[in-house]
Amino acid sequence: MEIIVTAFCSLLGVLLGSGIIQFFVNRKDKKAEDLKNDKYEELRKEFQKELNEREGTGELRHKESKTIIEQMNVAYQKDFKELKDAIVKLTDNDTKITDSIQKMSDKQELMAESLLGLSHDKIISTTDKIAMRGAITIKEQATLDSMYKPYSSLGGNGHCKKAMEYVAKLSVVSDEEARRRDAELRLGS
Repeated sequence: MEIIVTAFCSLLGVLLGSGIIQFFVNRKDKKAEDLKNDKYEELRKEFQKELNEREGTGELRHKESKTIIEQMNVAYQKDFKELKDAIVKLTDNDTKITDSIQKMSDKQELMAESLLGLSHDKIISTTDKIAMRGAITIKEQATLDSMYKPYSSLGGNGHCKKAMEYVAKLSVVSDEEARRRDAELRLGS
């Protein structure tokens, strides 16, 4: 048995010296590393596949988003044009309305000036007649008052005011007395 033990030890020494054990140890390590590399390569391929799918999905989503954005831009441009056209129409209408209002205002101003002139003429001619007669009737007083109030509101001048103040100081006579005095004035002329 000693011989077997010695032979075994010798064989073990040769094996150790020749690197066979080292070979098996290295082989086991290499298998583990290869296995690890295979798993790494498998994971890398799986990751790459998923990445490619995501890129494809991302490109598709990007294209879809781009298409939607383009459609929205077209719709917004159409809406913007419609809004712009509506603003132009409103501006045109505002201009027309402003012009119409200005024309109406001009007409009103001319009518006011015309009424002012007519009222002035009527007040002066009536007060002249009353002043020549030297008396006023109650009807003439009421008529003059109703004409003078709007006349003065329209901005009448001071001539009518002085004439109104003058006839207000005259004596009040009946309509019959006023007609008689007016007839005397016509005959006397």
